Amino acid sequence: EDRQRKKSMRKIEPYRIILKGSDWYVEGFCILREDFRYFKLSRISGLKITNKSFIPREIPESDPENGPIQEKIIKVKVSVDKSLKGEFSELYGEKCFLSETESKYIAEIPFAYNEYSYLLLMGFIDKCEILEPENIRNEFILRIEKAASLYKQK
Repeated sequence: EDRQRKKSMRKIEPYRIILKGSDWYVEGFCILREDFRYFKLSRISGLKITNKSFIPREIPESDPENGPIQEKIIKVKVSVDKSLKGEFSELYGEKCFLSETESKYIAEIPFAYNEYSYLLLMGFIDKCEILEPENIRNEFILRIEKAASLYKQK
């Protein structure tokens, strides 16, 4: 389904998955349009994987006006309450967990420098602590303090 909610069937040669904000896209060569396109994963239905192979094409540089920009993603180390194992496994995969104690996991998760990444972790605010890198931890603390100030009596 496209942006106008029109359904279409496409055959693509998939090349990479791209995160932009909170949305995931697959970048692939569209056989119908004979060009590289971005396909929003949440709009894909009826996916059929075939055994057909293809000769890889050169991927053109991303055009900021016409497609997602791959954001810089870093690794962030967090301390996570064990009650969040399911959510973190779903979001980041089982391999994100590095170690565990009786009540917590230490996990390493991908983090893009964007508002969505901060908002996502804010949802776990009382059960997840950013350990490193320090600049992300400090920014998170500032955001928590700013949010808390909204609730202090004047």
